[in-house]
Amino acid sequence: KREERRMLKSLRKNIQRKFTRTTHLPWDLWMCYKKADMDGNGRVDFEEFGSICEMLGLTNEVLGGGGVKTLFHFADKDDSGVIDFQEFLAAVVGNLTSDI
Repeated sequence: KREERRMLKSLRKNIQRKFTRTTHLPWDLWMCYKKADMDGNGRVDFEEFGSICEMLGLTNEVLGGGGVKTLFHFADKDDSGVIDFQEFLAAVVGNLTSDI
């Protein structure tokens, strides 16, 4: 739990830094999501999610070993093994506005 909170703080900080000057945060995140959705099915699997994390500067080196996997499982609320954009947006934007 403590490790997850640390990673979520890192996620928030990196996303805020990357998108500070944007007035279209959901659109910018959608573009990252679509770019990573290599098969175009509207959902991202773990490998595609890793691409999003890289775009956002969230590598395992930044988050610590296994950090990307932990973030994926945090975002995958229904445990389907894929993340739709609503799950992704809720995890990211919800994290930006939460008090962790």
